[in-house]
Amino acid sequence: MKIGQRGLGEFLSGISDAMSESHREKLLQVDRKSLERVAEKYLLRADAGALTVIGPESSATGLDSSWEVQKLSAT
Repeated sequence: MKIGQRGLGEFLSGISDAMSESHREKLLQVDRKSLERVAEKYLLRADAGALTVIGPESSATGLDSSWEVQKLSAT
């Protein structure tokens, strides 16, 4: 790192070198079991949903029956 760039990261992002190193150390301590537990809790939820906006209605032709096409209103 150049001398003139010292502290620039902290000034721009509010994250000091010590904070960054602490975060790095915590990430390196994560084990597989904990990662799987968090993924199941937050990423594999059955109630999680998604919305995809494709474009004009005419582009929705040719989709198979697994797609649910809805019109969005600008209200």
